[in-house]
Amino acid sequence: MFFLFPYSIGRLKRKVPVITYNLIFFNVVIFLMSSIGDFDAIVSFLGYKVDQNAWYTWLTHAFLHANFLHLTGNMVFLFAFGSFLEDVLGEVKFIFVYVGSALFSALLFGVINTVFIPGAGTIPLIGASGAVAGLLGLSMIRFRHNDLFIFYAIWLFLIKWGTFSTKTIYAIMAYIAIETISGVLQILGGSLGGVGHWAHIGGLSFGVLSVFILNVRGVVDAEKREGEASNWLHTGKIDIAAETFNELLRKDPNNAYYHFMTGKAYNYSGDVEPALYHTSKAIEIYLKEGDNEAAYNVYDEFSSYRRDAVFEPTILLAVSSACQSIGQFEASIRCLKSFAMNHPGDERLELCILRLAQTYEKMGDDERAGKVYNKFLTTFLKSEWTPLVKERLIDRNRRAV
Repeated sequence: MFFLFPYSIGRLKRKVPVITYNLIFFNVVIFLMSSIGDFDAIVSFLGYKVDQNAWYTWLTHAFLHANFLHLTGNMVFLFAFGSFLEDVLGEVKFIFVYVGSALFSALLFGVINTVFIPGAGTIPLIGASGAVAGLLGLSMIRFRHNDLFIFYAIWLFLIKWGTFSTKTIYAIMAYIAIETISGVLQILGGSLGGVGHWAHIGGLSFGVLSVFILNVRGVVDAEKREGEASNWLHTGKIDIAAETFNELLRKDPNNAYYHFMTGKAYNYSGDVEPALYHTSKAIEIYLKEGDNEAAYNVYDEFSSYRRDAVFEPTILLAVSSACQSIGQFEASIRCLKSFAMNHPGDERLELCILRLAQTYEKMGDDERAGKVYNKFLTTFLKSEWTPLVKERLIDRNRRAV
């Protein structure tokens, strides 16, 4: 006897899969609650049956499980594929795929039941496996270039376990073949009891359909080109890398990462003007998306490599604020000093100097803060901020006493 459980896909996750965790939580809670109640009555009410005219069971069946092993298997697959799909699709599209797969699993189960085995209409369908199968169908295309890591356990006379990896597309194609053969055998045997293979196939079908609904193939192709461009950049083929990232930007002009990598390619080639332009665009987009950490990282990497580059005043002020929000005060100060040094005639210079003093205060460096505040008073004699600066200096002197 043997078990195979996928546990990860060979790519990084950028965020916590909140929806996936919540689905697992609710499935576990509902299983525990149903275990202490009248399970047969619960299945009769919430499980999907062809001869029962209850629309809600098309979805509620996906939250019931017959036993602990049934629950565990589905939740392992849900975590292995759901967490990565949620990461790349986003929460709304992920929910769409999961719910749609649950509905399609009930639909196909009902159709097969009605057409081929009409006397089996009282058999209930329960379990999240149809919904999870939809995630597999989508993952087959979305992660076809990624490895799937699988845990196995075999026991005959001895117990052996370990892990191996294969391409995601190969593993899921094998799963589809097994489900299809098993489903045909069920029809030939005249029973849909036991494992709901046709429910799995229904979920898989919706997952594959979602590839076209959500234009996943275009994303996968772009991701492949992105990987090729990154490899060219790291192997010194800078011109090809820059050309490829520009090609990707023409299709997705608001992609911050593509702008960042295009800027990096131009930076490596010594072409400062386009490098600065694309880096600034990447920062602007990340800030607009609220990703202050990414904006800081882009600015920090570029300015460390190209110390003579001069960013626009708006970018410097925005990055300075973003850096403060994530506790990167030294980086914030570098932005403000660069502003003061390279844009002395800008009308926002007084705001820049004021923020510089305030940043030193946040760092606990009262001495430098005081010097900057005094410089502000001597430089901007009629500033609207003068009363505030004088008040800060008075407070500082009181603390010193």
